[in-house]
Amino acid sequence: MVTESSAQSSQFQRLEMKQSSRFEIEDEPTTQAPVFTTSMKNCDLQEGQRAHFEARIIPVSDPTLKVEWLHNGQPLKQGSRFKEGLDFGFVSLDIMHVYPEDAGQYTCRATNVLGQAVCSANLNIQAKATIVKESIHEAAMGQIQYLEQAHIRQSQDEGFTTQVVIDTAIASFIFKHVFFRPPCSRAKCATPK
Repeated sequence: MVTESSAQSSQFQRLEMKQSSRFEIEDEPTTQAPVFTTSMKNCDLQEGQRAHFEARIIPVSDPTLKVEWLHNGQPLKQGSRFKEGLDFGFVSLDIMHVYPEDAGQYTCRATNVLGQAVCSANLNIQAKATIVKESIHEAAMGQIQYLEQAHIRQSQDEGFTTQVVIDTAIASFIFKHVFFRPPCSRAKCATPK
């Protein structure tokens, strides 16, 4: 049976205290307001691409630092396409598969107990074309142009200059009889005059 004296017991306690204090790291109070040391770069992208914004910020190890992302001055909407990051003094924002409505100014606002810093960049998005004109049948385009010109001439004859509006019945006729038929010879498809 082993017994310890009170002197040995107190020595063990001092050693344990000394060893545990070695591993305790205290958070030092922040002594600096946030500062962006690099700025974000503007992005010019095509619809469907990934946008990436990043910047460096100090202080790096500030437990009170709060980072917010804004789009056109409003808080960034939440969603699976948006990934925010804050690691070792780097802030980042990734937007997967951008849409035209994602275009605008993105702002990162960093705040701690001593102040605030902001950094902004613009995202420009070129939307995909909704109608690919190269695939439209030439005769169909000629027919559409003929109908538009006829409508303009008729409006001018009545004394009005109006915007061209194609009736849904005319549009339906064009799609049924021009777009969805096999190509024909020039003589048959000639534009009426």
